[in-house]
Amino acid sequence: MAELKTLVTANPGTTRRVGLFKFTGDAVQAVKGGVYHQFGSSVAHRLFHTRILPHILLPGKVEGVPAEFHQKVLVLCERMGGVDGKLSIARVGS
Repeated sequence: MAELKTLVTANPGTTRRVGLFKFTGDAVQAVKGGVYHQFGSSVAHRLFHTRILPHILLPGKVEGVPAEFHQKVLVLCERMGGVDGKLSIARVGS
């Protein structure tokens, strides 16, 4: 893993050739799928909008979410409890 990080740092254009974006996307999809399977759609939805999406905005970089969506992403994240908010809501009688 350290070798991959060194390669990417030395040559940022390499990431597309080695499929790092594909790999990262598959990893996010796998984690979100596992959360969906274990805890349901509302927790998976909240996980994506509060724990993943705010970290891939990457202001000023073409690799991130387009700048016109940044404000909407941050507002939605806060509405869902923020990056440190609870992912699940305890049900009465559980």
